[in-house]
Amino acid sequence: MTVAVLMSTYNGEKFIREQIISILKQENVCVDIYIRDDGSSDCTVDLIKALKKTNIHLKVGKNIGACRSFFSLLYDVDNKYDYYAFADQDDIWETRKLIRGIKFLNRCPSNTAGLYFSSLKRIDENKNFIDLIEVKTNISFEFSLIRSVFPGCTMIFNKKVIDILRGYRPIYQIMHDQFIYQIVSGVSGKIYYDRKSYINYRIHKNNVSVYEFSIRKRLIKLLKEFYERPNIRLRALREFEQGFGEILSYENHKKILEYISYKESNVIFRFFKGISIDDTFKYKILCAISMVFKKF
Repeated sequence: MTVAVLMSTYNGEKFIREQIISILKQENVCVDIYIRDDGSSDCTVDLIKALKKTNIHLKVGKNIGACRSFFSLLYDVDNKYDYYAFADQDDIWETRKLIRGIKFLNRCPSNTAGLYFSSLKRIDENKNFIDLIEVKTNISFEFSLIRSVFPGCTMIFNKKVIDILRGYRPIYQIMHDQFIYQIVSGVSGKIYYDRKSYINYRIHKNNVSVYEFSIRKRLIKLLKEFYERPNIRLRALREFEQGFGEILSYENHKKILEYISYKESNVIFRFFKGISIDDTFKYKILCAISMVFKKF
């Protein structure tokens, strides 16, 4: 089985070598690592080159941010692989990380989009265990349109997902892992969640992912997106529907159209549409307020 691992790097010299070596040690799979460096100013690129591995494919680019950098990898990678996976630059993978996910995905019919993701085993900078984070499971397509709670660093998906992506290349999506979940759930693909973790997710001050944040910091981050960049989600959903609406299930297409046209509805409908999201109360209220004031 062949796997393409996609990694975006940025000033990751402190941990990058250990992470790459852990990926190269994966059991029972043939791995190619595709790395796009997002304009690092430290020794990240030199450390990657120093490994001198033929199955590491490095592209050095200008700084465009983690999301766009991962999208570049997604759309530029060859579609010859059996499976694809995202990787952060600062974690440590256990040797069975990939084969564990592939065993789940082997249940998926060959012509069906399949996605695997798992819980997170968090460690500190010195590799001391912190805790095990079990993320939200059974996430609906509708929920994925509003919130990004997906641990992309644990994701593995099959070739069918890449084949679907080839039909349209988006510009305005918010996060690459949220986008992949929307694709697979939107076309009624198979999604597998693993409560066990085979990844050591390192917590440090330079993390990009939300899993480093407290609840308070997550709310602040979400508020900034709603009010400093109004309608960012609406723009992303319009683009998603334009590119993939025809292949969504009937019910999922109907749901995304409801969000796209929400501004045309009265204030009561907008409030209840926002608060109906299957989430914690604080996020329900935040979403409802943003839709009432047409900031979604």
